[in-house]
Amino acid sequence: MKEAVEDQYDFLSRYDDRSAHTQIEHSLPITVGLTFRYGINQRWGVTSGLTYSLLQSKLRSESFNYFYDDRQTLHYMGIPLNIDYKLWQNSNFTTYISAGGLVEKNIAGKLLSDYYIDNNLQSSTNEKISTKQLQWSINSAIGIEYRISDYIGLYAEPGVAYYFKNNSELETI
Repeated sequence: MKEAVEDQYDFLSRYDDRSAHTQIEHSLPITVGLTFRYGINQRWGVTSGLTYSLLQSKLRSESFNYFYDDRQTLHYMGIPLNIDYKLWQNSNFTTYISAGGLVEKNIAGKLLSDYYIDNNLQSSTNEKISTKQLQWSINSAIGIEYRISDYIGLYAEPGVAYYFKNNSELETI
């Protein structure tokens, strides 16, 4: 029997006169990518490419002595478009600031659920999950790049991002 996570939470909230409590813990997203930069002039550039993001979450919904432990894993591919400004540069390193946007598509997902009664495992399910909605975001970052050659560099970009609501039923950070 396949149960969607919504069915689990609905069952828990109706089974006991006490309302179900849901606790959600999102891990930090992991994103890697391959990007290309086009220099407009000495300081300004436009960057685009392809990214892969991994999102993992733990969800626990419980009511009285019944609970579900869920582990959700989502995989996304994305296309960023950023504009950047070089702050400082020498022969090997460049520091810069950037801002732009990202559109991502969910390419795969998995939900592992364990159902417990009185702390005894009753059943486990493994379900593929996905969403068709695109995930749009805007971002800003400060970065440092180490140039391996004239055309290849490694970089790190700590930054912030705002993700727009996309009306997906999947719970993400």
